[in-house]
Amino acid sequence: MHGQAEEKFPVWYRTYALLILLFVCISNLATRTQPSFLITIPAPDCVQYCTGVVLPYPTCKPTTRPASGVSREQLCQACSTFPAFWQGAVQQLPPWENLPPLQKEAVVLQIEQSFSVSPVALGKPNVTAIKQVIKDAKPHHPGMADRVHEAYIKAFNEGKFEGLQVDTLSGFYNMADATCLWYWQYGLLIGYGFALVYAAGTIPAGYSCDRYRRTSIIALATFVWSLCTAMQAQATGFTLLLGCRIMIGLAQSFGTPASYSLLVDYFASNSRQRDLALPLLTMVGPQLGVGCASFSIVFAELLGWRWVVLLTGLAGLLLAAVVLVTIKEPQRTEYSAPCATTVVVEEVFEKSRVSRLLMWAVSAKMLSSYTLTSFLPIWFARRDLEGYTNDAYAFWNALAVSLAGLLSVCIGSAIGHTWSRRDVRAPCFLGLMGALVSLPLIFMMLLTQYFRTSLLCYFAVLVIGDAFLGPSMNLLQLALRSSVRGQATSMLLGVAALVGNLGPAMVGILDPGGVNIGIHLLWICSAAQVFAALSFLWTANEITLDPVSVGLGAQDKVP
Repeated sequence: MHGQAEEKFPVWYRTYALLILLFVCISNLATRTQPSFLITIPAPDCVQYCTGVVLPYPTCKPTTRPASGVSREQLCQACSTFPAFWQGAVQQLPPWENLPPLQKEAVVLQIEQSFSVSPVALGKPNVTAIKQVIKDAKPHHPGMADRVHEAYIKAFNEGKFEGLQVDTLSGFYNMADATCLWYWQYGLLIGYGFALVYAAGTIPAGYSCDRYRRTSIIALATFVWSLCTAMQAQATGFTLLLGCRIMIGLAQSFGTPASYSLLVDYFASNSRQRDLALPLLTMVGPQLGVGCASFSIVFAELLGWRWVVLLTGLAGLLLAAVVLVTIKEPQRTEYSAPCATTVVVEEVFEKSRVSRLLMWAVSAKMLSSYTLTSFLPIWFARRDLEGYTNDAYAFWNALAVSLAGLLSVCIGSAIGHTWSRRDVRAPCFLGLMGALVSLPLIFMMLLTQYFRTSLLCYFAVLVIGDAFLGPSMNLLQLALRSSVRGQATSMLLGVAALVGNLGPAMVGILDPGGVNIGIHLLWICSAAQVFAALSFLWTANEITLDPVSVGLGAQDKVP
């Protein structure tokens, strides 16, 4: 049975199948992490007002109205609320000091009158009138722009904008402004709004993968999460975003185990190839997905966030069609043969202490990783480190996480494979060292004043900290019978996702709305690394006490 997949499918086709499944994994993580990057995009023409400004509320829902004066926060809010207007009008303002006094007064008076009408009348005709007043002059001058914003703020403080419906489908450049997203709501979207459904879906997903065509499951799952990603383009509030995230989490809970199961059957007779292919899907694919999501910043600055999610969803729909049409179902091997969920739960949580301890170690590492992935884009945007720009972050972050994924797989596989020949506890020691080395790197990353230094530390955390995953998965295989390995791997990843998203949810709830978010990132990630180090140490000690615990699967391991 083990050789039938290889006999039926030539090497080039199995390589092609691996590549397509890698694209599915990239799509999975790109759509999952995309909101982390899309809520930090400032309108291009508002940079002069919004750089270094952190509003304690969504742009569309201010909580205070100062009695007098115009702060930078107010100017940023005014520009961000109507970016389409400021783009067309403010960019063409005349030099204020060159205008005759009477023309100055005329311009300001007409603008103020346009902002002073009733909310019902304050619509496109008045915006058009303001643009017409300014259209006669060509060059831009910040002083004049400030006067226009002052008129806006004055009208806003007098309640002239209450009840006004803003064109949120075209105006805003980032997701938070367009949907009135509060920080705790973002934490829910990126955390348990996704993870609870994802974890709950792993049970029916395992059942379905055991009994139905996995290629159809992957294609359908990719179709659903891509469609829901595209549907986010129509969101004007939290409810639709949450509904889309729930469906994305449910679909991805089916796609992930089906992809792993399918991949293993394609490489069933060659454990060496299988052990190389799995890390590509579990480590390199996710990192490449996060890297692709990072480029959302660049495209959102050019097109707006709605076009970004729409195009991402359309690309995923095309990928779903490719999977359905071109990927064939291999014959099941012992690794993917149906096995009752109760048997897997008993094997993982009751019989094998090693697998249980590994699950907690991996979950703690995932908690730190998910927290940084979800909130580092926000922290960088607020921290305004020396050398930071949105475009620089998009490029260097994408390069860092993608390259780190490849390096961590190579380093982890090379060291883990060589070291494990001498000591079966090697994956535990590798994870222990990775957690301990990550601690000072996280401190340096969050406390430095320089963007390059911070991103370099993040790169090191990814390379050193994630090198444990491949060897840990191999150790898990040794600790379990071959008949439950596939389901146990999916179960471990599901539990790790559930525990890991506790970090983003906590940060979202505790987020103070400023650069102090770094404090919460620091203590949450540090605590997770310490817990992971202790779990790896306990796992190594368990193997020392009971060496047979990692020999159960050795006798029936596929050669």
